[in-house]
Amino acid sequence: MLNRPSHRFLALATAMPLAFGALGACSKTETPAATTAGSTAASTAGSTAAIKAPAAGSSTTGSKAPATTPATTAGATVPATGVASFKVIDTPFGKAVGTANGKVVYSWKKETDAGNKIVCLEEGCLAKWPAVYADTVKVGDGLTASQFGTVARPDGKMQATLNGRPLYWMKADEPGDANCQGEDGWWIANLDGTVNTRLT
Repeated sequence: MLNRPSHRFLALATAMPLAFGALGACSKTETPAATTAGSTAASTAGSTAAIKAPAAGSSTTGSKAPATTPATTAGATVPATGVASFKVIDTPFGKAVGTANGKVVYSWKKETDAGNKIVCLEEGCLAKWPAVYADTVKVGDGLTASQFGTVARPDGKMQATLNGRPLYWMKADEPGDANCQGEDGWWIANLDGTVNTRLT
């Protein structure tokens, strides 16, 4: 009897690595120390595209199509970019703001507390938390277009914002997931643009 394998224990042993793997994806957020130009991983979530920023601190809001004429900054030509589309999605923490492909978007309390200053800059941070890149945003029903915009990143790209908060998505999330809700101050967004701090 002692030598007979227990199917229950085998099932638990099989599931435990998966559970720890999922937790490990959100166990630690890299803390960026300095800006590293060109070190970011381009995001394709929500049909977004990486671009050069037209000017530091500039923003674009609304649901119009992206500009077709290039912008300039410091005498350099900057190509026009695509649109970041946002919609209402269902998550384990209620309805939330997500990208066109169903990925929930997060903001980071560390940036919010710093007056929405972008500090997720190093490759380690952006590999885990890709920025939602775009110079123009488009929103679906249930969302307020005027709350969305874009901001120029220190690394020379434009990023979508919600009420001024830079938006990111989580690499480990599948559409509808919010695996890292509350982890190290990363929170998803309510439909009214506020931060969703639910943990259950």
